[in-house]
Amino acid sequence: MEGNSVPINYLSRSLAVKLKLIQGDSDTFSDVLGLINEYEGNLAFNLGAKLTGSRLLKAMEGAFEGSITTTPPQTQFTPDPVTWLDIVDFAKSHPQEFQLSSTPTNQRYCQFSLKGVPVEIGEDDWRLIVSGALDRFRLVPPQPLEEDETAELATVEILEQRLQVLIKKADEVARRARQLNYHLSAIHGPGGPALKSPGVFGQLSPAHSKSDKHSVVHAENFYAAA
Repeated sequence: MEGNSVPINYLSRSLAVKLKLIQGDSDTFSDVLGLINEYEGNLAFNLGAKLTGSRLLKAMEGAFEGSITTTPPQTQFTPDPVTWLDIVDFAKSHPQEFQLSSTPTNQRYCQFSLKGVPVEIGEDDWRLIVSGALDRFRLVPPQPLEEDETAELATVEILEQRLQVLIKKADEVARRARQLNYHLSAIHGPGGPALKSPGVFGQLSPAHSKSDKHSVVHAENFYAAA
C-alpha cells in the first residue's frame, strides 16, 4: 500500500439494509433553509398565537363597512398593504389631507396618498374615523400589550432552544461529511496508486482513480434504479 491509500474488500458481505446514496444536490436542505427564511416579524402571531392586540385590531377593522380601494388594487401578495390602522394613523397625522370630495353625481369619498399609492375610502368610514369613536373605545392600544410581549418573548426562547439543537446537528453533519470525504480521498490515494495484487484486497488503479463525467452519471442512474 502506498501513502494513505485504503485497501478495499470487494468480497465483503452486503449490509442487512441497503445503503442509501447521499443526496448532494442543492435541494437537500432547501426545506429547512426555506423555513428559517420565513421567520421574521411577529413570531408568536405568525406561529398561530392568539394575541390580544391582533384581536383588538380585528375588532376595529370590523367596525368599517366599506373597503379600501387602492391604485393598483391590493392583493394577498402585496408586500406592505394599506390597512385600516394605517388610515386611522394617517388621519391623525395629516388631517388637512384627510378630507371629503364629491363626484359629479354627488357621491362623496375621501382620497389621499399613503405608502406611495392613491387610496380611497367611502364617506361612512371617513365619518367613523373623524368622529374619534375608535379612540374613545380604545380598540387599538398605543403601545404593545404586556401579555403580547410576554408571549413573544416565550416564543423567542423556544425558538432559540430549538435552533441550538439544529445548529449542533448541522455541525455534526458537516463534521461527519468532512470525515467521509477524507476517507474517500484516501481510497483514491495520492495520484491513484496502481493495484498491487489481483487478490481480494486492492486499491484503485490510475485508470479508475478519477471517474469521468460519463461514468459518474452511469453510476448515479444505476443506484437510482436499484
